[in-house]
Amino acid sequence: MKTVIAGVLGGVVIFFWGFVAHVLLPIGEMGFKLATPAQEAAIVAAVRPGLTEDGIYPIPGMDPAKMNDEAAKKEFGERAAKSPYALVVFHAQADDSVNAMGPYLGKQFVSDLACGLAIAFVLGLVSGFGRRVGAALGMGAFSFLSTN
Repeated sequence: MKTVIAGVLGGVVIFFWGFVAHVLLPIGEMGFKLATPAQEAAIVAAVRPGLTEDGIYPIPGMDPAKMNDEAAKKEFGERAAKSPYALVVFHAQADDSVNAMGPYLGKQFVSDLACGLAIAFVLGLVSGFGRRVGAALGMGAFSFLSTN
């Protein structure tokens, strides 16, 4: 029962840390730039007819199946040297995610709760306070290093 309580509390802490990081601190906005309305309209007009499937598109891009083809790699290198780089996250179906955050926050809370429970379970398997602290720090370091 202690493990479940610890997991739930951990999930709540993780969820509220997400709020602090995204709303109160500038962490959630670092590196983001906004296009002007005119730039946004031009980008949407250019992208909409060219991309039809949801996905993440590196531009310029290269087919991974051609990574061993020297001619294709050379052509990509020449094209990439002359082109700006963009990573386009494309979702064809429009939605108002800013004004309809409820479902997103619900999914995030469930995900954070599952993470808290998983961490509590793993730490419950480790004996001794010092070892638990070390295991928690190790998991945190792993998470940080694998995502940043």
